[in-house]
Amino acid sequence: MQVVEIITFKPIKGVNHDEVVAVNKLALEEIEKLEGFEYRSLSVDETTNTWTDVIYWQNREVQKKAGEIFMQSPTCKKLMDIIQKESTSMQLGDILYSTCTETENCG
Repeated sequence: MQVVEIITFKPIKGVNHDEVVAVNKLALEEIEKLEGFEYRSLSVDETTNTWTDVIYWQNREVQKKAGEIFMQSPTCKKLMDIIQKESTSMQLGDILYSTCTETENCG
C-alpha cells in the first residue's frame, strides 16, 4: 500500500527561503534515486515560516529503508544543519484514496 511521509519544520534563524529550497533540491536529487520513491513536494506557510515536505512512497518497507539510507547521507546533514530540530514533526500515513494511480507520476 502506498504511503505518504509528511515532515514539517522551520529553518534556523538567518536561513532564507532560497537556501531552504536549494538544500531541498539537493535532497531531492538523492531521494528520487531511492527505491520506492514516487513523488515529492515542498511548500511553505509564509505567515509562520513553517515548511511542509510531502513524499509519496510505494509502501512502508521502502520508506523505512530509504529513510535509513538518507539519514546517513551528507545531504541529510546539510538539511539538518538548517532546520530547528525542535520544530520538526514527521507523520506517515497509508494512502486510502488518491486521484493519482500507482502507475502515474503525479508530479
